[in-house]
Amino acid sequence: MTTSTYRSTYANVAGASARHEAARLRQGTSKWVAPPRTKPSATQTVPQRESVAKSFAWAVAVGSLGFFIHYIVALVLAVAVFIAVKTHVVKEVPRSKPKPKSSRGSVGHAVRVPPTPQELAEADNWDLGAVGEEETARILSVLERRGWTILHDRSIPSSTANLDHIAVGPRGQVVVIDSKNRRPAPGAVLRLSPDGEGLRYGNSDWSKIVAAVRAEVRKSQGEMLVEPSAIVVVHGVEFGSMPVMRCNGVLVVRPDKLVERLELEPRVTDKPWIASHVDRTFPPYLE
Repeated sequence: MTTSTYRSTYANVAGASARHEAARLRQGTSKWVAPPRTKPSATQTVPQRESVAKSFAWAVAVGSLGFFIHYIVALVLAVAVFIAVKTHVVKEVPRSKPKPKSSRGSVGHAVRVPPTPQELAEADNWDLGAVGEEETARILSVLERRGWTILHDRSIPSSTANLDHIAVGPRGQVVVIDSKNRRPAPGAVLRLSPDGEGLRYGNSDWSKIVAAVRAEVRKSQGEMLVEPSAIVVVHGVEFGSMPVMRCNGVLVVRPDKLVERLELEPRVTDKPWIASHVDRTFPPYLE
């Protein structure tokens, strides 16, 4: 039985990252909404300079008139008028009642934006891929009783990519397995291209799928201490006359032939710690 040093929720769970991405897309996105701007009413505030200017004008007028009577009386009268008018202007300004603070605060709030049709379609594709990974894990579970260590959904050091499955055999075999799950197309079969260098499904060129898996294996090879094999297992489509095909150094295998093909892997090393090394070096993609 497979044992892993990791005990997190997603440790060694096939399709975990694909399910996680599908759930994220179905949640939609968050949008930050700023609070609406409100215009202050005319009675809310009166600029201080207006009251001062009005008071000063009245004081000058009265002071000029009183100058002819007596400059001392005029000065006293001007000061009194200034104070009286300023007080009257300030009293005309009603005090606005403080508005209750919104529970969302004054800096805006987040609102949920529903997923778009494109995001929902993309989420369906991620779920379809997860189903394929889960089916591959079910097939590989047979090998666990035969001394194989099976690891699922592992990250590649110094990379954002992941490996769907890593199978480590009792004779030191290390096999990187990529699961693909596609909706069947009427009349289409999976086959090698006429030159034997590419892979085609109906009229679609699948050579890039094989090339991507080969690139991921190359990225991880240095950390595995042994040279790994690469297999793509394809669910949901009909194979042509060849249930096992070699394309660009990668085996493309029909699901019912996967276990049989893995048991044909030759001995690589007698080191018993290869499985634990691979498990530690390639941690779960989701912690």
